[in-house]
Amino acid sequence: MASLIVHASVSLILHILLIVYGDFHDKQFADDGPLYTDVDYRVVTDAAKYVLQNESPYRRTTYRYTPILAYLVTPNLFLHEYWGKLLFSICNVFVGLLIGWILPINQQKYALLWFYNPMSAVLATRGSYESMVAALVLAMLYNAKQSNERTWITGILLALATHFKIYPVIYSLALYFHVDGKLSLHPTYRRFQLVFSFLLTTLMFNGIFYYCYGYTYLHETYLYHITRRDARHNFSPYFYLTYLRPDNSLLPFVTFIPQIFNTLVFSCRLYDRLELCLFALTFSFVTFNKVTTSQYFLWYLIFIPILLPNIYLTWKKLFLLLVAWLAAQGWWLYHAYQLEFQGKNTFSQIWLASIVFGFVNVIILCAIIYNYRQIVVSVPTPAEKSASEKKND
Repeated sequence: MASLIVHASVSLILHILLIVYGDFHDKQFADDGPLYTDVDYRVVTDAAKYVLQNESPYRRTTYRYTPILAYLVTPNLFLHEYWGKLLFSICNVFVGLLIGWILPINQQKYALLWFYNPMSAVLATRGSYESMVAALVLAMLYNAKQSNERTWITGILLALATHFKIYPVIYSLALYFHVDGKLSLHPTYRRFQLVFSFLLTTLMFNGIFYYCYGYTYLHETYLYHITRRDARHNFSPYFYLTYLRPDNSLLPFVTFIPQIFNTLVFSCRLYDRLELCLFALTFSFVTFNKVTTSQYFLWYLIFIPILLPNIYLTWKKLFLLLVAWLAAQGWWLYHAYQLEFQGKNTFSQIWLASIVFGFVNVIILCAIIYNYRQIVVSVPTPAEKSASEKKND
């Protein structure tokens, strides 16, 4: 197999070609049909304009991200309008490299599933910054698996990932158990490193941006996403309850109950198999979230190439699970299309499709956890190797 760098280079070229196509598509269909570039990319670029004027990025309506994102895409305004797309594409390719580095050398071929993943490539080249969060999460996983002596780096990476998106905070308890390999809350030096570096980094960023932008920063970056409601474009079964009872202030908090329960259970039971644990935490969080969109799937798909070598299911069964996952989405999208573009009242059908999709997700999660067998290969010490050679002689 060609080296990871070769595949990364090819993958980046393909990303650039998609960016070029996206520019052609948007110019051809500017007045007719959906654009290739994500609307949020325009929002982030507009926020960057305010940043260059020494104003708050939150002056741009619907900008609900960390100010860092607006800073990073300011070259859109003085270098090239698709600088941000290139940055997100590079991050997406880097995710593939991280997958390859996490995997054993004889299993690095599974990284190709990410290098040539059309879903992640399209998201990055449309202008979604999810690949940046994915890169931070996998860098955190890579560091956590490399050496416990660098636990403070794991804490910093967890804090950065959580700063860009709230959901990685669900990894905290699993990492706390993992750094010492014990299911206890007893503090140790390594656990102190993890917690201290996480809290210090979090307080530093939040303190700086709160000083600069005040309560607006906290609301738009964090609080909005906690209380967010979305009765459309939402795979979650909760969307129908939001549609029927839009003024129910308790619903956003009630929906956290299964997520909290799953986080506690998976963190306690799977912390010693960290990649499986992070996958289970993410998959269950997305499945039971009150808002679930297609880009959220990327949050857990980054772990699939890492897990796949140790999932003891036949390719036929894996294919059937994939077909079920795609078919459930297709059913939901069919009725969502009727609602959005044909004006038909298909809320009940979408709700049923959401329930079925959630049920399929639970089956997939259970199948992966039950059939995951991590093979630990022990490397003999020089003394053991010498003794073995003498025995053979």
